[in-house]
Amino acid sequence: MTRDSYGKGFFIGLVWAAAAFFSFSGYQHIRPVLGPVADRLQPPAFQLLLLGLSLILFRFLMVRWKMTRTGKGMLLVIFGATLIAYLNSRYKFL
Repeated sequence: MTRDSYGKGFFIGLVWAAAAFFSFSGYQHIRPVLGPVADRLQPPAFQLLLLGLSLILFRFLMVRWKMTRTGKGMLLVIFGATLIAYLNSRYKFL
């Protein structure tokens, strides 16, 4: 795989999304410590937080490191994950 490729971006997007989801999904264990902040991390806000973190990495890939193909591959994963999360919250299929 070359330095700037769609496959690398797709892989980075999958790893990044999985890592972010599993690290933030464990916040239920510290819910008593968080107090009112935990209520703000309900599903719409939770997905937007993960999307915001992904967009920060996406910006670094596209602008700072000038890896446009890798960024486009990651954008595909971000778009797909956001679409699945929206459809799941709307129609409860997962």
